[in-house]
Amino acid sequence: MVLLKSDRLQIDHLRLLSAIGALALYSKTLLEWLRLFDSTAFYIRLVQEAVSDIIYFMVVFLVTIFLFGVPVALLGLNFPESLEGDEPFKTNPYQILY
Repeated sequence: MVLLKSDRLQIDHLRLLSAIGALALYSKTLLEWLRLFDSTAFYIRLVQEAVSDIIYFMVVFLVTIFLFGVPVALLGLNFPESLEGDEPFKTNPYQILY
């Protein structure tokens, strides 16, 4: 509550930070707790090794997604949010991409 009263963080930003913090805390706790058991420790280690092996691919993949996503998002700004008419095909043609 101290952060909220300082008026530096709005309630929306504070909730977002709280959600991210809770997710990080729960995932770390869950992963450490699952390592305690012999039956699940192998699988946790297996997932960690798989993620560490594909990290370079994920970086290239994310860059590629952004390379195609930014122009599509910019093209989408040319179309109004809601077009007149009840026809289902009178919509942003680029909306299917995101």
